[in-house]
Amino acid sequence: MAAAEPFSSSLKAAVSRVLDVETIGIDKALITDVMMLSEAAHLLLAVGDYKRAYESGSARFYSQMLFRVTAFFQQLHAMVALVAHRALSERGLAPGESIDALRRGAKRDSVLAALLVQHAADVALLDHLCRVRNKAIQHRAKEGLLFSNAIVLSDGFALVRGSPSLDAKTWRKAQGLLKGFKRRYGIPAYGTTGVAETLAYLELIAYQLREPSPAECRSALAIVESAGAYLAVVSAPMITAVDASLANLIGLVPEPAREG
Repeated sequence: MAAAEPFSSSLKAAVSRVLDVETIGIDKALITDVMMLSEAAHLLLAVGDYKRAYESGSARFYSQMLFRVTAFFQQLHAMVALVAHRALSERGLAPGESIDALRRGAKRDSVLAALLVQHAADVALLDHLCRVRNKAIQHRAKEGLLFSNAIVLSDGFALVRGSPSLDAKTWRKAQGLLKGFKRRYGIPAYGTTGVAETLAYLELIAYQLREPSPAECRSALAIVESAGAYLAVVSAPMITAVDASLANLIGLVPEPAREG
């Protein structure tokens, strides 16, 4: 069976906001942004075996991934900003273009507040990725080189900014999570040799857990964030998890009133 197109769920959610051909104009930006995000995802997934691509030429791999990762994260950030703006403005709330703005708006709108609680895991995942965009990509000149370190597997990779560190307690918790993931879900316990590798594996695995265990997904990402390690992580499960989360975020935008 052929794999679904990247961001097909998000596109379906965006199209559902269109009332008829006369109102498609106000949703054209939403639909176009999803399509652009899908194209950026295509470029990332087209590499296939990341480890083979890396071993065939690390410099070329870096340059290609710099372009493709930047395009993806910038477009995702723009998509989240647009959805937040629509979700707030169409409820008559103070304008904003971020997850934080949505959370502020939820304090004044009970329906929005309930939706944020319902989709808390999705909101947290997208918030995390927007922070990655802000720290590791948009402001990498201030924060350090994005590609000072890389962990490359056949089915995914992580580009790490700087040299992250964990205190002893958090390190033990991270190791415990990895062992628990192997025991409960059969996810391989990658051979970890340092903090960067451990954080990369945690984030790569976190995206696989969005559906079976949102709480463990959030726990894994929380450890990554606690290290101040804004990793640019890419894998097919990451793309799938972001698509599902973004589709639910689009669901925060009120559907147009339909006559009849």
